Amino acid sequence: DNFIKNIEKENNKNCIEPKVIIENEKISYKDGINGKIIDKKSTISLIKNSIGTKESNIEVKYKEEKPSININTLKKVNSKISSYTTTYNAGGGRAKNVELAAKKIDDFILMPGDEFSYEKALGDITLENGFFYAPVISNGELKNGVGGGVCQVSSTLYNTQLKAGILPTERRNHSKAVSYVPRGLDATLATGSID
Repeated sequence: DNFIKNIEKENNKNCIEPKVIIENEKISYKDGINGKIIDKKSTISLIKNSIGTKESNIEVKYKEEKPSININTLKKVNSKISSYTTTYNAGGGRAKNVELAAKKIDDFILMPGDEFSYEKALGDITLENGFFYAPVISNGELKNGVGGGVCQVSSTLYNTQLKAGILPTERRNHSKAVSYVPRGLDATLATGSID
């Protein structure tokens, strides 16, 4: 398994999803690119079958991986329906967390009937996942914790959503007022309990 993982790491080329690019009011599209991933089951079988033989070369089998969405479906996006802006100070762990959280949800494609989970999109809020220590609100108090700043991104997203007329499935505000959105218009994240 470890041998195959190394081969996958060196050779897999994941597909690239097509994109809608919105700059001000101008909309353009970027085609997706098919990927090529190792057929793990077939490759393991070939390796096992070659053990004890004089065969020293094994031709790895690949599967084509296609983008999950078709560019023609994306081309139905013909206008921006809402936007919302918040600001933050550059530098430090909080700014890095805001930037990382924004990057993780950037270009996220949500189709009709789909549900978005901010918690799933960000993954674990841990140092190992790239997040930094910064002030967080916990039980109404400001404390130092991993991921301080990710709630500014969820709050910005929440306000964008409200302006588009989309009501959330779940949303809670912080136990203390925040400075980056008006009181009561924030959306907090608490891994495992509040999404």
